[in-house]
Amino acid sequence: MKKIIKCLALVLVIALAVSIVACGSTGRKRGDKNTLNFLYIWPEHEVAMNKIITDYMAEHPGVTINPSVVPHDEVDRALQSAYIGGTMPDVFFYWSDKVYKWVADDIPYALNDYADGWKEDFVSDGVGWEAGKVDGNYYAIPFRSTGFLILYNKSYFDVHPQWTIPTTLQEFEQLIMKIQADEPGLIPLGAYGGSGGTMYQFQTALSIFVAICNGSVEDPNYRTGRLAPDYEDDAGAKVIDKFKSYIDAGFFGPNPHAKTREDVMADFMNGQSAMCLFNNNELGTLLEGMEEGTEIETFAIPAPAGVDAKYIYGTYDSFCVANSAPNKELAVDFIKYLTSAEVQKEWTRTEKSIMVNKEVTYDDPVQQTLANEMQFVGKYDIYPDYNSGDKGDINFNLLLSYLNGSYKGNATDLLKEMDGNTVQAMRDSLLNPPDGLDWIQPTYTKKDYDDSWLNPVR
Repeated sequence: MKKIIKCLALVLVIALAVSIVACGSTGRKRGDKNTLNFLYIWPEHEVAMNKIITDYMAEHPGVTINPSVVPHDEVDRALQSAYIGGTMPDVFFYWSDKVYKWVADDIPYALNDYADGWKEDFVSDGVGWEAGKVDGNYYAIPFRSTGFLILYNKSYFDVHPQWTIPTTLQEFEQLIMKIQADEPGLIPLGAYGGSGGTMYQFQTALSIFVAICNGSVEDPNYRTGRLAPDYEDDAGAKVIDKFKSYIDAGFFGPNPHAKTREDVMADFMNGQSAMCLFNNNELGTLLEGMEEGTEIETFAIPAPAGVDAKYIYGTYDSFCVANSAPNKELAVDFIKYLTSAEVQKEWTRTEKSIMVNKEVTYDDPVQQTLANEMQFVGKYDIYPDYNSGDKGDINFNLLLSYLNGSYKGNATDLLKEMDGNTVQAMRDSLLNPPDGLDWIQPTYTKKDYDDSWLNPVR
């Protein structure tokens, strides 16, 4: 990230020169210490956030909060431009698991001194704080959980008592096959393809279940994503082939690669799919769009029999304090207000989110189930500590070619080619300064396990 930002800075330096001179050596014209510039995402929640801001200012006479809101897919560009232009917001949104990208440039302020007496207010003993921890320092304070679970239309399950909610991966596969047999025109599980599509969360889930079974999750370097591959172990290839068998067997309906987020939502709301894999923060939208009286319930992707785990892809939507903030105490106080029980209870009542304050309860039983399940959010996910550049897109296209049958080779060949691209990116000192990175030799003790659950479905 540091190299990328510096390159951007060189490109923009001439355009910014006039404003930098006008604003002083910092490149920023400071307001007084009672003003906070606040950047967040969620234009869809702007009314709710404006009320919070108005209430805070009413409780703190003399304080002014200047909010700006951007869509989630524009926040990186907005923050990069603000950093380069010397206009970093004092409080800004970011995802806990990705905040490390900004730490190298010393952009967020370390909040360790505030942990005692605050961290205890959060669910699961403040586990959400750990997601925003980089090199021993806390940089991101969680506001709400965000994760993907399987939502199902209870009406279909009520008329098909043989469709039972799965507690294991094997039972999940059997459920899909029962839906296909009993209702041939119904999409069993709505999920979409494309880069970052929800469909690929099943491939990730299978990989994580392997890591739990073989013990690699216990390696101290597991989360870096740089444990050296072992091609004598064919579990990685089996994961890809099993995932491909899900697609080929129609688990996600016909041609899921062509589906979009909006397509999956429409299919579920219109009753064309029995289940869908979707972000918990879309619950309100789905409920509003479905036929009145339709009930939605939920469960997480279950692990193979004998494995005590579930998989929920996700993280925490969080807020950070900028190192450049002239009044860090005020910035922290505002985030404390955002995470207070009163504000969090009101937000979940109106916006249907799953919050982080442990005092929040949910009148809606679906929300309560979501909250119970989401204790697993991000628990086993890998958060790579390297930049992959364009190799990530190249590898995705290679995987896509294998899934659609056009790749010239087997799954092991595919993994070796993708790993080769990945290590090129890791060793690139421009992408990963100052000297690049490399594979890390595993130190965990490998466990034996029954991998019959990795057999492709037929």
